[in-house]
Amino acid sequence: MIAVSAYRDEILPIVKQIIDRKGYITKEELKEIIGDDSAYHDVVERIKIDLDLYESNGKLVKSTASVRVQNVAVPVSVKDRLEVLEREVQRLRDENEELKSLLKNGESMFEKKHVVIFELPSEYLKGKKEHLGKGRYVVQTNEYANELWKLRQKFYNKLKKVAFRAPIGWILIKEEEKKELELIIERFNEIIRKLGVEEERGIRIEPIYLRKSLVKEYLERYIRELQEKLADVEQKLTEITDEVKEKKKMQRYETKKKQLEALIAVCKHELRRYLI
Repeated sequence: MIAVSAYRDEILPIVKQIIDRKGYITKEELKEIIGDDSAYHDVVERIKIDLDLYESNGKLVKSTASVRVQNVAVPVSVKDRLEVLEREVQRLRDENEELKSLLKNGESMFEKKHVVIFELPSEYLKGKKEHLGKGRYVVQTNEYANELWKLRQKFYNKLKKVAFRAPIGWILIKEEEKKELELIIERFNEIIRKLGVEEERGIRIEPIYLRKSLVKEYLERYIRELQEKLADVEQKLTEITDEVKEKKKMQRYETKKKQLEALIAVCKHELRRYLI
């Protein structure tokens, strides 16, 4: 292995000096100058490019130089030039194939996902609180309060069915249902803009490229969270001793249990894509 500095400061100037003096340099001379046999081929190819040289009859010559054969000046043959060009074309093809391979590997490592990012203002936004005394007060809400509350519930319910929570936001699993989610988001954002909320707040869906290994890590983490919640609900169900008196509580836990089981099933199905 020849250091870049050694090539630039020592080898190249010597070769150039010889070329300038007699118009060519022999392979024997090159071997003596380069020294390192293992690096010989790579260094010679680099010299050809840097000094615009062509190989002819075991020598490297200038593209405009003549080769002396038996004291007769003979221009570098077209055949020699074509051989050099063919080698250069092949080198470029090889580099192109390598680049294609790198791009293909990159495509296999990353994928495009949509992340739902939001900061939801309360339905009491822009409301007015009127104190009545003795700790009592009434709140006068904005004209969209009821619709905002319904949209928040609709948004959360839909989001949990089509996305999973990650540190960067909620990542969509069911891309085909993005449109329905966007309709809810559009109306929610429209209302809070009318109420004077800053542009940064509200809900938005952003496309992003993520490493597949990172998506897999986020999915596994979210599944563990859901499984912990499921275990907690199942524990609470076992603690119900009177199914008649605590019927409503039991039904609430049963509903929650089914919801968690459904979410875990969806996330596990998505996780299989990253385990192949």
